[in-house]
Amino acid sequence: MRCGVSPTSSGQIGRGFGPARGRTGGATRLHAGVDFVAARNERIRAPWPGTCVLVASDDVRRGPLDGYGNAVVVHSPDLGVYWLFAHMAGRPWVVEGERIDTGRVLGQVGSSNNGKFAGMGAHLHLETATRPWPQGYGRSSIDPVGVFERIGLTVERPARARPRLVEGGDCDLVPLRGFGLVHLAEGPDAGGGYEPPEEAFTDEYKVSPVVEALPSIVGVTGVALAVMVIGTLFTRRD
Repeated sequence: MRCGVSPTSSGQIGRGFGPARGRTGGATRLHAGVDFVAARNERIRAPWPGTCVLVASDDVRRGPLDGYGNAVVVHSPDLGVYWLFAHMAGRPWVVEGERIDTGRVLGQVGSSNNGKFAGMGAHLHLETATRPWPQGYGRSSIDPVGVFERIGLTVERPARARPRLVEGGDCDLVPLRGFGLVHLAEGPDAGGGYEPPEEAFTDEYKVSPVVEALPSIVGVTGVALAVMVIGTLFTRRD
């Protein structure tokens, strides 16, 4: 049986689930998800199959996912979990009602936030909950790390590097509803809606210029190779 996949290629984590200092208000409050550090426009993959049940737009103010920008919610009924993928660059690549397979590209990493958080850097904010959105922020939210463990993913914590989500564990698909939630304890309603942690506005979430340029480098390289192949074919015909 195939296990889950990391939503980003590196799996690097900037901020996990739990208390975090918000930049806008300055108060310590619940961060009801995991922030993945990734280059802008990197593709976001679905960790587990399900159905797309909600697509939110950055153009809409005071929508059902206000502050999350371009976002997608996927329901995985076999886990009893709803996944929220937020801050996408541009519109999501899936539509409501679409069946989502493991590894399906949902969209691209960005910093969309419905115009609420000026200066926020690109990253993927991912939440998991036992009830569908929209809902009060943090209400029914559970630590995504526990969900990852159920689908065969684990978090490595190197001494001098960011934590990283890696693949290769065993899948244990016991539904989360009714399961003994230890490190998956439900977060209280933080009140006041979503607010990114202060790291999202600093260099903490930035990736190296080389990684940032990779999509462009790959694109240019692909075009160059195609031109070379076509040129070779025409040369042989002559």
